[in-house]
Amino acid sequence: MPIQKFDKPTCRIFAPKIAAALETLAAEYGLKVTYKGGSFDDLTFTAKVQFEVAAPAGGKGRAQIEFETYAPLFNLKPEHFGAEFTTASGTFKLSGLAPGRSKFPVLATRADGKAFKFTEAVIAKITGAAK
Repeated sequence: MPIQKFDKPTCRIFAPKIAAALETLAAEYGLKVTYKGGSFDDLTFTAKVQFEVAAPAGGKGRAQIEFETYAPLFNLKPEHFGAEFTTASGTFKLSGLAPGRSKFPVLATRADGKAFKFTEAVIAKITGAAK
């Protein structure tokens, strides 16, 4: 069925199909493709996609490389990347650091894959590290 105009529901249906169509191309070159949102009006839909090297040198992804760079700022060791901890909200894996975020600089992923931000104090208490 031809699209007559773009609206939010149409874009939500169309966006995953764009990413899926690009998967073959990305896989051919060892890349990972991610849909990163977009914008639309009645006649146009501009989709943002990101291509990333799937297995960078050394087998480390961007998040791990950045974590290892910033870990000393938080008195953490590179080995803390991926460390598991539990809070009342569930089990989390330490997945990154964002030093530009003064209030919630610690990034973690819950077991269901949802990303969360934590204060440095919460992680320091859990890992036993202190700043």
